[in-house]
Amino acid sequence: MKKNFLISILLLFTVFFSGCQNTAKTNQTADSQSTSQQTITITDTDGKQKIPLNPKKVVVFDANTLDTMNQLGVGNKVVGTATQNLPDYLKKFRSVESAGGIKEPDLEKINALKPDLIIISGRQADFKEQLSKIAPTIYLSIDNTKTY
Repeated sequence: MKKNFLISILLLFTVFFSGCQNTAKTNQTADSQSTSQQTITITDTDGKQKIPLNPKKVVVFDANTLDTMNQLGVGNKVVGTATQNLPDYLKKFRSVESAGGIKEPDLEKINALKPDLIIISGRQADFKEQLSKIAPTIYLSIDNTKTY
């Protein structure tokens, strides 16, 4: 079950960071300056949503996802995580900003980090709506009904 979950996350991030889908979205900034932001449509626990194709700043709460990003060579994009309970093999991320605890994100701190993307798991599910107001938020959880 855990192996399938990790493989699913690995595939998600491979597609996510490789830019297989090429959809352009134009956003207007507050000062009426026009910028182009590419997005990709993904399916997370809550369904389909558009997220930035190549986010520069990511806040991650799930240690497995943090490990996957590190192994894929994109750990440098992590600007915030729940640093207090990180396992030893992820100790290099103790130097990034603390985004709160694994059960209670620090919404003010996360907002100050201005992430392009936030990745959460089940422990932060109650905060998804609030986090989505800060940045696009991916909710990754284990589907216990389809373990195989």
